[in-house]
Amino acid sequence: MVRVRVGQDPRQVSAGAGGAPLLGAPSDLACSYGPGMDDDVNNLIRTVFDACAKLTLLTGRPVSPDGHLVGTLGEIVASEALDLELMPPSNDGYDATDSQGRKVEIKTTTRRSIGIANKGTAAERLVVVTLNERGTGQVVYDGPIQTALDMAGPPRANGQRTLALSKLVPGPSNS
Repeated sequence: MVRVRVGQDPRQVSAGAGGAPLLGAPSDLACSYGPGMDDDVNNLIRTVFDACAKLTLLTGRPVSPDGHLVGTLGEIVASEALDLELMPPSNDGYDATDSQGRKVEIKTTTRRSIGIANKGTAAERLVVVTLNERGTGQVVYDGPIQTALDMAGPPRANGQRTLALSKLVPGPSNS
């Protein structure tokens, strides 16, 4: 097993005597984050990486276990549920187009709010997806992006505006 310390880039870890970086498939890396970390935790981490690799193969959309994972999964849910055509990852200004050619911004959360950029979106339609603790996705909003922008709070220092789902989707599910 290769040991990777918290904060260490796994791509910089040597695979052994040859000193070559370990750049294999995600399942080639058995992560160990320190003393007391049991095999179940390591296996679950490996399962996340394996699932990401399989999702990439099945959807043609790069899925990686990084800060973009939730957003990527939400984009996949939205595209399947609403027949959207996804743009390449990190597309400038929007995430997908619909059958009428409208540009669509897709926001995904596992919490009770989303962040919306104050500037830079070219979208006219917003789709909001929630993922529950089991990873089940649900489209909770599909409508004009301007409506959401009008309800969002003031821009923070990073240019993001926060919007509580309870404002966007009133009802008992957000209480």
